[in-house]
Amino acid sequence: MNSDGWDICVSPHRPLHWYADQSCYWITGATLYHAPLQRSDARKQRFVEEMLQAAQAWAVDLVGWTLMEHHYHAVLRMELGRNLPRFIGRVHTKTATLMNREDNTAGRQVWRQYWDTLIRSEGDFWSRINYMWRNPVKHGFCQEPAEWPWTN
Repeated sequence: MNSDGWDICVSPHRPLHWYADQSCYWITGATLYHAPLQRSDARKQRFVEEMLQAAQAWAVDLVGWTLMEHHYHAVLRMELGRNLPRFIGRVHTKTATLMNREDNTAGRQVWRQYWDTLIRSEGDFWSRINYMWRNPVKHGFCQEPAEWPWTN
C-alpha cells in the first residue's frame, strides 16, 4: 500500500478494485441466479450475526444494511480499505457453508459475487442510504420501509 492510503487490486480473477483507507463503500451482494436462499427469518438472522462478527474481526463500521432473500446492500466504513474483500469473503464463506449444510448441498455456489463502490460525497452517501432503506418496498417485501425487520 502506498502512503496516501490507496491500494489497487489487480488480480486476474476479479475486476479492478480500488481500496481507500478511512472511506465508505456501497456494497451489493447477490446469490447465484438470485435464488431466494435466505427466505427464512432464521437464515437472515444468521447472516446478520455473521456480518456483525466479521465487522468486528476486520474493523469494519457497519453504517447501514438491508437484507433480502436473494441480495443485500450495505454501507461500510473501512479503516483499512484492503480489508474489504477479507470482510466480504468471511461473510460469504461462512453463510454459504451454513446454508449448504442445512440444505445438504455441499459445494453449491451460494453467492454470485459482490459489487463495491467507493462513496465520494455526502450526497452519494445519503442517496445510497435512501436507496437501501426503500429497497425492501421496491422488491415487494413490505409496504413501508419501517416494516422490514432486516434493515438496521
